Amino acid sequence: MRKHSWWVAVVLVTAGIGTTAQAAMAASPWVVVPSPNRGTGDNVLSAVAATSATNAWAVGPGAQLMHWNGTACSRTTLPAFLRPVELRSLSAVSASDVWAAGSALIHYNGTTWEGGPIAPFGLTLTGVSATSSTNVWVTATSGTPDVNQTIWLLRWNGSDWEQHPVYTTGLDSRTEFSGLKALSATNVWGVYILYGPSGWGSQSVHWDGVSIQETGGPVLLGGLAEELRAVAATSASNVWEVGESRPLFSNDPGGGTAARFDGGLWSTHLPPSQSATERHSFKAVAPASATLVWAGGSRSNGSLPEKVYLAKWNGSSWTEYGGPNPTSGVAGTNRINGMARIPGTTQFWAVGQTGATTMHTMILRCC
Repeated sequence: MRKHSWWVAVVLVTAGIGTTAQAAMAASPWVVVPSPNRGTGDNVLSAVAATSATNAWAVGPGAQLMHWNGTACSRTTLPAFLRPVELRSLSAVSASDVWAAGSALIHYNGTTWEGGPIAPFGLTLTGVSATSSTNVWVTATSGTPDVNQTIWLLRWNGSDWEQHPVYTTGLDSRTEFSGLKALSATNVWGVYILYGPSGWGSQSVHWDGVSIQETGGPVLLGGLAEELRAVAATSASNVWEVGESRPLFSNDPGGGTAARFDGGLWSTHLPPSQSATERHSFKAVAPASATLVWAGGSRSNGSLPEKVYLAKWNGSSWTEYGGPNPTSGVAGTNRINGMARIPGTTQFWAVGQTGATTMHTMILRCC
């Protein structure tokens, strides 16, 4: 387990840095999929996972759980004893092996949702990624923010938990995993963000079956800090991490940041900035191959609400899209929180939130 003094990631120069020149957003190929909402309060979706074109799940705070059956999205009610759970993350191995994590780990067996293995005492779950029912990885935190917070990688092997502490903060610092992707029991990637008294930064970590190593990720110009928000992969040689970069100690807008690991080296692929005044941030990524990757999040101008931000990587450059935005107008908020590819296809899901004074679920599909 590492315990660092505060650091700020990113000091090197890389090719492909975006500029602040204005560039037109392309017409979006994404479409809005109608989704139900519960009650009159906020409804938000945080993550999505699919096993086929006719089977996808999405989760969000307040035990928000939604299912796509190939025709329409519908809300799913959890059993009463599971309804207090707060869901943040989702991983689908098959139609009968789906995992969701938040305040607890729960499992779908193809018929019903059930309680999963109970996490070790004192740990709060933040993410999940599984390749089978005996290789379920979760991220977790323990301790107290600003005092002695620790983040963990945990593996459920079908009968017991394996625990791997990753990082412990000091005073006036806090940290949390923001992304997780398991490819096998010996190949797991995670990204976390660390906030401290002198700045902030992110770190990419890798489990190789023996130990956890800090490694790679986007490399930016000096004077920029980054927040890595998501990691996804199609194979050991096509791993993507995305987030946001912005100037240190400044309210100046930031831009999306992305990097790819090809099995040996990391390469940084930053999209162009759209405006000198508009902030862009990736919060999710879904690769289909090294030459087809979608990333999504939000863009905002000053104090105005966020709008959808999407970008497509074709192997050499990004094309950026500014919608769709289901809630139009100056006051409308539209944000992508999670993305997933439909296995075996070049079709994708994106989920998040939309609304003005009250948030509603937002589901988008492409292409």
